[in-house]
Amino acid sequence: MISIIIPVYNAEKTLKRCLDSIKAQTYTDFECLLIDDGSKDSSLSICESYADGDDRFKVFHKENGGASSARNVGLDNASGEYICFCDADDYVTPNWLALFAKHIDKAGIVVSSYRMIFADHEDERIYLYDITEIPLLWMVLELNGDGGFLWNKCYHADVIKEKHIRFNPKYKLYEDEEFVSHYLSYICNSGVCVSKEATYNYYVPLDFEAKYASVETFDCSIDIYNHTKEFVSMDGFCHPIYTSLYRKLFDGLKYYYYHHKYEEAYEKLRFLHGLIPEDDTIALTRMTRFYIRHHLKLSHFFFKLLAKNHKL
Repeated sequence: MISIIIPVYNAEKTLKRCLDSIKAQTYTDFECLLIDDGSKDSSLSICESYADGDDRFKVFHKENGGASSARNVGLDNASGEYICFCDADDYVTPNWLALFAKHIDKAGIVVSSYRMIFADHEDERIYLYDITEIPLLWMVLELNGDGGFLWNKCYHADVIKEKHIRFNPKYKLYEDEEFVSHYLSYICNSGVCVSKEATYNYYVPLDFEAKYASVETFDCSIDIYNHTKEFVSMDGFCHPIYTSLYRKLFDGLKYYYYHHKYEEAYEKLRFLHGLIPEDDTIALTRMTRFYIRHHLKLSHFFFKLLAKNHKL
């Protein structure tokens, strides 16, 4: 059985579309946990109406605490062998669960292709690779910009429970990416299944770009880095997960520049530079290329610091 976890907050305009798509699944051995996160509209009553007519739908109500805390309630109450997530403003194709069920017992994780629905167009993201290793999967996800997407993946519940993988409610950004990277670090030897079938329809929020364009992005990334480094090996099988955190940290510096906080940008860069081991010349080379290619106006901070520390 598959447990579907859906956090719900003020989603009355899109919730029925989402839940109807869940009811239409060709694979029927599932439970759907609807976590009402203190909604102020009719979301809770909509959830209860689906539960009244179908005992596979289970409703939980909690005070508002954010999507992370809502998903944790779902994880605490899930009884399925496998876990997947859905957002209340999205919808899935009828074979969404069937695809997961077909492959999940042979892999540590199953990843499906998906569609991104913008206000004025749709973008189909199709994986054209046969991926069987975690490092390659993570690099593909990062390059595609969807390392943290929860909803196009199916997870083993026993891994999540045994390793007590949870969402950190204090993170307002990247909490989903942290969850995915932690999960992958525990299944490095279990294999991966990636499908070309696009089974998930993701509605891109209008504030998607603005949400990440702030200095809070950097501070959140630092917290996630400190948390993740405790169990992701620098030179182990999951090295790409670790190095992707470097990239995200350095990438976050651009927002200090955009907000004209130049001194803070330089101090943050000094801090980040201290995280890179002395002998990790690959990381230094990667960051140098990264700045030249993407953030030329910030590169003088980086080169100045390297020269000062006799690393250039």
